[in-house]
Amino acid sequence: MVWNKWVDSGYSSSWAQENYIQNKSLRRARDVRAQLERLVENAGMEMSSSEDEGAILKSLLSGFFLHVAVRGREGNIYRTIRNNVTVYIHPSSALFGEKPDYVLYHELLLTSKEYMRCISELQTEWLHQVAPEFFSKYIVANKPH
Repeated sequence: MVWNKWVDSGYSSSWAQENYIQNKSLRRARDVRAQLERLVENAGMEMSSSEDEGAILKSLLSGFFLHVAVRGREGNIYRTIRNNVTVYIHPSSALFGEKPDYVLYHELLLTSKEYMRCISELQTEWLHQVAPEFFSKYIVANKPH
């Protein structure tokens, strides 16, 4: 994991440069992590870590469930569930060329088309687990094709 290697290097900017990673982004991640640690501590909760990708994606989905898009009949065209906007997977995405039924996106970028960036594939059952009231109505009417 990139984070652990950077921590092991003592937060070295030269390590980041040698591994073609922006040190500024890593420092920002460290600041956000520290802020989250303080919030968890202030809430009286215990910090935990997980390498379970499904658990991490479900956690993100619980906070951003309105940032879900569903694949349309055309295969590479998606519709956002919030506003029914046509969107596409950004060409720089690792999922470009893939056709997952549901994706969670972090941001939309408008160029010649509206692209989703920072996306992750979702399992249909996660939608029902995380926000059943919202997705039960939506999925029945808008199953992927």
